[in-house]
Amino acid sequence: MSSSSSASASAVPPEDDVCSICHDPFRIPCQANCSHWFCGKSLLLPPPARMMMMVALSAIYVLSPVDFLPESVLGIVGFLDDLFIILIVFMHLAAVYRSLLVYRHGGQY
Repeated sequence: MSSSSSASASAVPPEDDVCSICHDPFRIPCQANCSHWFCGKSLLLPPPARMMMMVALSAIYVLSPVDFLPESVLGIVGFLDDLFIILIVFMHLAAVYRSLLVYRHGGQY
């Protein structure tokens, strides 16, 4: 492995950077799949309320007859926006769960 490829995937956040959510120095740094760094506490505050609200709002959108791509007009293609919302919810839940595992286990896998 070359040194240029290992330098782009850093195991620690940049020292002069701050969390883009809370704008504080990183307390529990978590790196997203896209290589962005976030403060773990910002992602986890408060996880039950954030996750329940996100799941409830996405369920309301999926079950609602009002859509960006209405099923009544477009048929099966109208379900694409609902599937996209469900995909985003699952991706967010996976990211929160991953951050929770890192927080609980201290980065040890």
